[in-house]
Amino acid sequence: MSFVTKPNSIGGLTVTEIGGDAFRSKGLTEVTLPETLVTIGNSAFYDNSILEILIPSSVISIGSFAFASNSLNNNISLKNGCMHVGESAFRDNNLLSVGIGAYITDIGNEAFSGNIINDVYIFGDFSRFDSRWEEIGLPIALLGVQTRP
Repeated sequence: MSFVTKPNSIGGLTVTEIGGDAFRSKGLTEVTLPETLVTIGNSAFYDNSILEILIPSSVISIGSFAFASNSLNNNISLKNGCMHVGESAFRDNNLLSVGIGAYITDIGNEAFSGNIINDVYIFGDFSRFDSRWEEIGLPIALLGVQTRP
C-alpha cells in the first residue's frame, strides 16, 4: 500500500496547491489532502490506485484529469467552495454518486465519464447543468431525477 499525506504547511509555508503531474502514476492507494488546499493541478493524481478521496471544502479548482484513471469507489462531494472541475477530472473510476456544490459554475467535458454513477446530488440551481448533462459524463437516465437535497 502506498499513500501520501499532504501537511497543511511545509517549512512554515501553507500548502495551497498541488501542481500538475505531482503524483502522476506513483502507485498510490491512499491520499489525505490538507484543509488548506485551494488548487489541484492537471493530472495531479492521474493513473494511481486511489480508492477514495475527500476533497476539502477549501478547494476552489480541480484540474483536468486530476483524479482520472484511479479506483475511486466512493461518493465524491464537491463542496460549495469549489467553482471549477476540469475536463475528465474524475474519468474512469468506479464512482457511485456525485455531489455538486452550489457555486460550481464550470464542469469540463467528460469530468465524470467512465464511472458507475447512480445518484447525483445538486445543490443550488438544480437545472444549471441540464443542457450539458451527457457532455460532463453524467448518466442520461438520471437527468431530471437527480436527488435534490
